[in-house]
Amino acid sequence: MADSSENLIGLNHRSVMPTFRTQGGDALFYVAITVFVAGILSYGGLFIYQKTLDRQLADLSAEVGKKSRSLTPDLIRPIVDLHDKIVSAKDLIDKHVMPLNVFALLSKNTLPNVSFGSFSYSADTRQIALSAQAASYAALADQIGLFESLPDFETVDFGGLSLDPNGLVSFKITIVFKPSLLLKSNAPAS
Repeated sequence: MADSSENLIGLNHRSVMPTFRTQGGDALFYVAITVFVAGILSYGGLFIYQKTLDRQLADLSAEVGKKSRSLTPDLIRPIVDLHDKIVSAKDLIDKHVMPLNVFALLSKNTLPNVSFGSFSYSADTRQIALSAQAASYAALADQIGLFESLPDFETVDFGGLSLDPNGLVSFKITIVFKPSLLLKSNAPAS
């Protein structure tokens, strides 16, 4: 009798049916299983995290609702009134006329070899009239050029040039400044 592993034709099944096995197949299978398990664990973690966030959101919403119900018009009205008063005070301070800004700008932009004597100030006409002395005509020209370059001065006029007995150049200068110079918020930086 023929071997039990032979079929009717007499061929051995084992020899006809080849087995396919690759060397990297096992490693790929384990990597796929690891990625699958990691994905399932990540999804589970995210699901739990979302439930935690939903619970925290519900708790915070309940707390905000509780706090908002505790606010009464009697409590809110004084707060709104105080805010309005603060805004009005800030507006007044910002629009307050500050002649000190004019002096600060002059002080900051006066050359060391120029000195001022008499001073006349008119807020209505936004005008300053000064008598001054410079060490030389070049110093006078530098000072006038500096004043004319300042954006806060609209016009700079000078005249009455004379040479005093000490060799100093005496002159008179009239400056018209912009109205914004008198506002607190436009104070020149020190």
